[in-house]
Amino acid sequence: HRFHSTSWYKDVKKLEDVVNRDRLKRCICQDNGIFLLEVWYDEKPEIVIPERIQKI
Repeated sequence: HRFHSTSWYKDVKKLEDVVNRDRLKRCICQDNGIFLLEVWYDEKPEIVIPERIQKI
């Protein structure tokens, strides 16, 4: 989650909770050697995923 969107999260605290969970997931993956590929809602997965995989 990158920014506050009032259409999805009317309560800033709820957004902060989601952002903290996202951060925790990233840390857990990194600590366990798991590559986490994140695709934002405004990105086209069919383009972004192959591009990011090639960079590995």
